[in-house]
Amino acid sequence: MTHCARPLQGTRRHSFAFAVLILLTAMPVCFAKQDSVPDWVSTAAAQKLPDYPADTNAVVLLDDTTYTVAPNGQATEHYRHVVKILRPQGRDGAIVAVPFDQDTKILSLQYALKDNEIVQYGYPGQGNFFEDDKVRVARAPGRDPGGIVAYEYEQRIRPMLTEKTWFFQGDLPSLSQTFMAVTDRDRNVFLQSYFNLSQLDDDLAIVNVGGQEKFFDPGSRFSAYGHLAWKHTRAAGLRQTDGGTAFANAPGEPYTASRVQRGADLTLDSQGVATGTVRMVYTGAPALRWRQRSLTGDATCLDHDLRTSVEELLPAGMDVKVTSIEKLTDYEEPLHVNLTVKGAIGSSTGKRLLIPGNLFEVNSKPSFPHEKREIPVYFDYPFDHQDAVRVSFPSSLTVESLPANDQVQFQKFAVYTMKTTSAPASVTVYRNYSLGEILYFAKEYPELRNFYSKMETKDQESIVLTSVPSDKSKASSAAD
Repeated sequence: MTHCARPLQGTRRHSFAFAVLILLTAMPVCFAKQDSVPDWVSTAAAQKLPDYPADTNAVVLLDDTTYTVAPNGQATEHYRHVVKILRPQGRDGAIVAVPFDQDTKILSLQYALKDNEIVQYGYPGQGNFFEDDKVRVARAPGRDPGGIVAYEYEQRIRPMLTEKTWFFQGDLPSLSQTFMAVTDRDRNVFLQSYFNLSQLDDDLAIVNVGGQEKFFDPGSRFSAYGHLAWKHTRAAGLRQTDGGTAFANAPGEPYTASRVQRGADLTLDSQGVATGTVRMVYTGAPALRWRQRSLTGDATCLDHDLRTSVEELLPAGMDVKVTSIEKLTDYEEPLHVNLTVKGAIGSSTGKRLLIPGNLFEVNSKPSFPHEKREIPVYFDYPFDHQDAVRVSFPSSLTVESLPANDQVQFQKFAVYTMKTTSAPASVTVYRNYSLGEILYFAKEYPELRNFYSKMETKDQESIVLTSVPSDKSKASSAAD
């Protein structure tokens, strides 16, 4: 995981493995050999500065931290920092100070410091008898206006550390970090003509990563790197710019970023009762919803809510149990929920047994029952749904008919496909539905409604199984 950390001001209370100091004065390329300056320093130094107030002492050009966690749990932090001095009063902003203590062994030190630059400090008058923190300090020469100081170091993080705090901006302005206040789309819509900052519910961070802006959602726990909670995507608000502030919109996300995969593997008996497993895989917004739900209760409550959500999809009366939840806190990965199910899914009509073509849509109701609509249709976010249901049946049954393969498309905004396959003792139904836009105006409603009508009608088609005559009944029929 890589993100910008708190700018180095004074000291950083960490242990470190090595530190490298690079000093560039005035124009960096002119005063240093080109091959002696790392690319990350040259890139940072080449950035164009906005017009800062006359009393700005220095500006941070780069403040980057990368955390790496090994399989054994050992974590390291790699830190890079570039600062440009603008006024004589900004010299202290370029002091290199790297704290350490006895918990972390210094593996190597590539920037040699004098013994008197290593100090041990405590907190006089605060009641501490002993303080083990030490700091290595470098006062780079030539810390004059126009000079650029760049350094990097790597450190081991204490093994008991479970989280890191991200300090947005600092005493010095940071060139690669900006701020945006947005309206929560789950509650409201931002109106530029309504001059009231109370519209702005939440805050986003905008960080320059590799020359590109990336939006981060520090207030939404479990948001994956470079992703926003759906209520903040495409949200309007105010952001910082080089010239001050401006109206802006947060970026949206493609339909592939939020996916639900529903799979069922069932065994059916001759009476229409099925037993088997269901696997739900959530990615993006659906995964974030369940992960944040886990913060509001205990494991029992989460199991109950997950079980209920699946029960509402399946035929009434099915017994559903959660067997495992995987990657609940691993928010960079999809969330997996495994369940067992048992219950009747078929209805008998003489020699025929009818079972739903799509088990997960058996309880669906029409989305747009009204023929006309005067206001736009609004979805929370684009999404992708993928279903796969396999039903195995006994030799006393055989397939009489299956839903025909079909595809329905709504312009370039949505597409639905259904495909069925059969084997001597099983049938499998595949259903995919992707929605690429979130807002549809009233003039588009008839076509949108027609698309949903075709899709939902197709979802309700049945698989028809018929009884196979036994050898005894065949012999009886032959005798007659």
